[in-house]
Amino acid sequence: MQLITEAQPSTQAFAGMLSDTQENFVVSRLAEGNLFLGCLAVFGTNQPSVLGSPGQAKPIVDAAADVNNYIGVPVWESGKEPPTISNAKSAIASGYLASIVRRGAVWVYVETAVDPTSAVYARVLTVSNDVKGQFRAGAAANFVALPAGKATFLTSTSGPGIAILALQ
Repeated sequence: MQLITEAQPSTQAFAGMLSDTQENFVVSRLAEGNLFLGCLAVFGTNQPSVLGSPGQAKPIVDAAADVNNYIGVPVWESGKEPPTISNAKSAIASGYLASIVRRGAVWVYVETAVDPTSAVYARVLTVSNDVKGQFRAGAAANFVALPAGKATFLTSTSGPGIAILALQ
């Protein structure tokens, strides 16, 4: 499935919202565990098959194995059922169909100040209200760097919040 957004300025955004800065390539996968909107997801146990299975996606679990096996960032679609709320974050519940940006730009949760020159790191361990897959700039415990050139922040923040992340 390919979803192309129009280039319209946005005055409000939320994590998991498609950005209108470029074309977005979106795939559908069954959620294997809760997939938090605007957080990194990796390939799940089952992959797409010719028999009609869309395959699965799950939250990042193992830093070493999963960082090079990421599928993208789950996004919210207004035509779908409301997401579950956990850790004060919106998520697609396990077993439901999730739309995931593979390439393109999406608003994501960031835990630190970021800017377009920042390296991109993803959380691999849930701590308090910070869930697996949230992003930050710079190395820290419980975070792993995404492969160079695969993800770039397009906007800046002065602290925790949301920013646009481009996936290549």
